[in-house]
Amino acid sequence: MKIGTLEIVVIVIVALFVIGPDNLPSYAKKFGEVLKSLRTATADLSKDVQENIVEPLNEAQKPLRDALQPLQETVDDVHNNISAAKDSVTSAINIRKRATVVTKETLEERKANEWTCPNCNNINHGKFCSECGTPKVTEENKTVVKNTDTIEAKDYTFIGDSVMKMGEPYIKEIFRDANVDAKVSRQFTDLPKILEELKGSKKLRNTVVIHLGTNGVINKEAFESSMRMLKGKKVYIMNTVVPKPWEKSVNKSLAEWSQEYDNITIIDWHKYAKGEKQLFYKDATHPKPEGAKKYAEFILESIKEKK
Repeated sequence: MKIGTLEIVVIVIVALFVIGPDNLPSYAKKFGEVLKSLRTATADLSKDVQENIVEPLNEAQKPLRDALQPLQETVDDVHNNISAAKDSVTSAINIRKRATVVTKETLEERKANEWTCPNCNNINHGKFCSECGTPKVTEENKTVVKNTDTIEAKDYTFIGDSVMKMGEPYIKEIFRDANVDAKVSRQFTDLPKILEELKGSKKLRNTVVIHLGTNGVINKEAFESSMRMLKGKKVYIMNTVVPKPWEKSVNKSLAEWSQEYDNITIIDWHKYAKGEKQLFYKDATHPKPEGAKKYAEFILESIKEKK
């Protein structure tokens, strides 16, 4: 409690009226002593409060503040992490939106470039079939089949792999009404089973043209088994053009084994087409449209020569 100058002046004036001027000095002395005692008591009380209440309270709060400090730091970290996570989510959403637009455009573009291989029905998006290597037909490489030299071929059955498959449109143009059974990735070892199926469906006719061996080596067991099933029929076997290790052995075996049968004629596609780069695609095996046309025409020429 503090008494300022103004308060003292007010007290003196009041004392003059109440006590009187004569008694004022003695009362002033007593008032001073009381005031001094009051100030001393007030100072002692303030000191006591400081020492016994304020300081102990501060000391008691210090461990609590120390204990809460890590928690506050954790709260700050959590807050920062939440903010960072929020920013990341926002960024991810924006990226996803952009990616969705790009993906949609890419899928639409991919769908527009999609095409079905005419040989194996595989769905493709590039320039060549991923399954059999057949090129995508475009206006640049599209060839219109126009053959005036044709024959009636109701009695013909053609059996082959992807090479014959590429020549199939031209074969059917030249050999009218022939049955063509050509599929991708066939092996010569498949021939006995193919003949059985054709025979069962009454599609195995009296003149049979075979072109297999592009996809691997051949064995005599499959050859002899097939020839037994073709006994009494005219058989034309085409040798192969394929830049693979088995090309030579396949062609040699076909030539040697065929000599044992009177009804077999070899169509020497290897001699006719080997090294003729203009006839083939880059694999030097599958013919381009013009090469496929030559392929079918060469079969016809070879058969006519035999007759």
